[in-house]
Amino acid sequence: MPMRSLTIRTVTSAPAMLLPLILAAMMATGCAGRLKTAGPEPEVSEAIISNAVSGPVKISELKGFGEITMVKSGQKLSGKFDALRKNSGTFNAQVYSPFGSAVASITANDFKGRADINREQFDFTFDDTMEGIPFPCAKYFTYESFAKVLTASMPNEFWALPAAPDTLIHSKKRSKKGHKMVTAAWVSDTLTIRALLVPKTGLLESVAFNYAVDGKKLTMQFGRFKRGVPYEILVRENSKNYISVNYETITWK
Repeated sequence: MPMRSLTIRTVTSAPAMLLPLILAAMMATGCAGRLKTAGPEPEVSEAIISNAVSGPVKISELKGFGEITMVKSGQKLSGKFDALRKNSGTFNAQVYSPFGSAVASITANDFKGRADINREQFDFTFDDTMEGIPFPCAKYFTYESFAKVLTASMPNEFWALPAAPDTLIHSKKRSKKGHKMVTAAWVSDTLTIRALLVPKTGLLESVAFNYAVDGKKLTMQFGRFKRGVPYEILVRENSKNYISVNYETITWK
């Protein structure tokens, strides 16, 4: 009976005796260090912002392949997409169904273009607006600007941005490598540009252009940058009217 009592006392008191030793071991090995407090916010200078916004490439010619989704008034068309654009005024883009047949095409030669959608043809020049073309958001573009957006060229307003933004907000998002990011915004009455960038690397993550046109909003977003070229393009008027392009491969000049 005394032995049983001694054994019980030893077992029940062991955790209390070992706890200080366990905590000391955790501190020594760094296990307790996993509970880290938030580090300081990254410093952002005009030089970092200037470097980030000058990083993207001004694309003159492009050849790419990927996937495209078009949604207009709730009707959805998606498939494979390849595009070719040259300085000579040549442009060609095809949308393919899952079975490999072309369901829509946009072509141009010598700065004159044609869109072929559901066996209906529309002809115009590079300077013509695309009003009446049954592509989502097309009415906001000339044929030339539409072709450039689809082939990963950002609007001219981007290249004229000053190094000092109107607002600078630390983002809750982090880059794929875990770096903290910030959003720099340039605001005017008709256009707000937001650039998400990583201060640590000075690289651009995405750029969004938010236009106010005739009381309506149009958003163009460029993301997934690789070597200064965006591989993702989204043009959206609302949830029922947008174009999304995700390139798998791109070669450019």
